[in-house]
This record gives sequence, structure tokens and C-alpha cells, in this order.
Amino acid sequence: MHAMQYEMTLPADYDMNIIRDRVSRLGTPSTTGTASASRRT
Repeated sequence: MHAMQYEMTLPADYDMNIIRDRVSRLGTPSTTGTASASRRT
């Protein structure tokens, strides 16, 4: 499976609980052992 990683700037007052809730529900993508795991900068 191929996945894109991207960077976003969120507003200073963005409710980070939205992201925490999503990660707790959906989990995080596995990035171990794949060639596509390297992060682009």
C-alpha cells in the first residue's frame, strides 16, 4: 500500500483533541519495514 505524507499548518487555536480522537479511533498507519516510510522534507 502506498501512502502520502504531507505537512499542514494548523491555526494556533485548533482543537488538537479532534486529531487525538481520530487517532484513537482509527489508529496510526504502520510505517515500519516499508520503503515508503521515509519522510519527505
